[in-house]
Amino acid sequence: MGATKSRKRREKQIREGKYDPANRRGTWHGILPVERTTPTLREALAKQQNKYKQKWNQTHKSDDSIFIFI
Repeated sequence: MGATKSRKRREKQIREGKYDPANRRGTWHGILPVERTTPTLREALAKQQNKYKQKWNQTHKSDDSIFIFI
């Protein structure tokens, strides 16, 4: 396959003694930015418990109940 225009331009600049833009690019040190992990069961449960306000969460038990005595 042929080289792209941008690659040809970079190679020409390097031949002419100009700066190589590849030197400016950072490294990820072995980390893939597109790699994703699924949440653990504990993380998924914590997210579900904190999804809504605590006063409406049924799993949250507290003494903030309202009682009406007639």
